[in-house]
Amino acid sequence: MRRTVTSFTIALAATTAAGCGAGGTAGPPGVEASRSPTTARPNPPAPTTARPNPPAPTPTSTSSVPAADSPPAPGTGELPAASDGDDLRSCADGRCEVLVSAQDEIDFSRPVGVEVMRVESIEDGRVTVVGTGPGIMLTLGGQAPGKTSIMNSVAVTVVAVDGDMAVLRLGPR
Repeated sequence: MRRTVTSFTIALAATTAAGCGAGGTAGPPGVEASRSPTTARPNPPAPTTARPNPPAPTPTSTSSVPAADSPPAPGTGELPAASDGDDLRSCADGRCEVLVSAQDEIDFSRPVGVEVMRVESIEDGRVTVVGTGPGIMLTLGGQAPGKTSIMNSVAVTVVAVDGDMAVLRLGPR
């Protein structure tokens, strides 16, 4: 057995030193095989040219007032104004943007696949809504702000959530 290991070691050393026809390199990239099979040295790093960092931009304003178009940050106690306020009847046609709280119900006057959509809960920055109709019950659970889900033929988007209030946008699928 010892003779086999020695023969294998010699064959391996010869192959490594010869580089297996790969131009004198063997082993992992960036490591050059030396003449001795027991030592290897890393290739020297390629020279680099130092470039100075550009100067930091100078702030032009110190105002912390958000832009009028941007929604407030989550948890600030503010929600963006819903275009239809808290008038849930504006959603009867399946198109609206309203301020809702848990247990609010929206009755649809036109067929959207469900007759009533109820805000089941608003917890931990997420909204759960349940749509019901004859022989159907659909749940959109734990919807985060920015998330749009489809409930049959109506798209339900959670615009923003703060505490126990949320702004929902409904529209066609």
